[in-house]
Amino acid sequence: MVINRDKFNFLTPVELADEQWQKLIALGSPKTVKAGTLLHEQSMTVSELTCVTEGSVNIVHFFDNGNEKLCESLTAPSVLGIEALWSGEEGFYPSIVAVTDVNLVTIPLDAAEKMISAMPEMMIALFRCVRNSLCISRIRSVCSAPMSVLQKAAFAIVFLREADKDEDGYTRVTHEELAQLIGISRANVTSALAELTQMGLVGKKRGRVKILDNDKLMELLDNPL
Repeated sequence: MVINRDKFNFLTPVELADEQWQKLIALGSPKTVKAGTLLHEQSMTVSELTCVTEGSVNIVHFFDNGNEKLCESLTAPSVLGIEALWSGEEGFYPSIVAVTDVNLVTIPLDAAEKMISAMPEMMIALFRCVRNSLCISRIRSVCSAPMSVLQKAAFAIVFLREADKDEDGYTRVTHEELAQLIGISRANVTSALAELTQMGLVGKKRGRVKILDNDKLMELLDNPL
């Protein structure tokens, strides 16, 4: 199975054997929470590993001025709080919000560490999850550099080229999600996508986008209009 799947994750999916997943969740206590529930506040330390067995969650950073930044959108099966493993002390984590009704299992860190340490394949898989999150953060940092709104939108679309697609080649992503990814307003995303569509570089449907000319999108990143 693929764990910690994120539509913004262009890297190789992280595979974990179903048998290992079952052993991991057998260590914890299952519960169900409703959509919109705050599963973890970013000001709190992490004392448990959380395995999402059904549903989806958003990993969000809330700023003091009221703004928020979407870090990841994860669907089950997913493991949260990995960064706190083997840290020597409880680690910090962004806020976790249930997007749908969610079934999850919470596991004390010491129990999780003991089992994972004896299973190299699982340890490697979790390290790859951390690597993927770091790479996404680094790519987002590119959009904090001086770039036009059109370039940032083009960058986001190129970034999604390896994401899951429907039968017509479209990736399901909303304007709001793109705005969160690259740090611009939803209105600017909408305007930029309209311009990219007029240029024949992308196609779009409601809640979906498709690359029509990847080479020209890449040229746009290097040579702004």
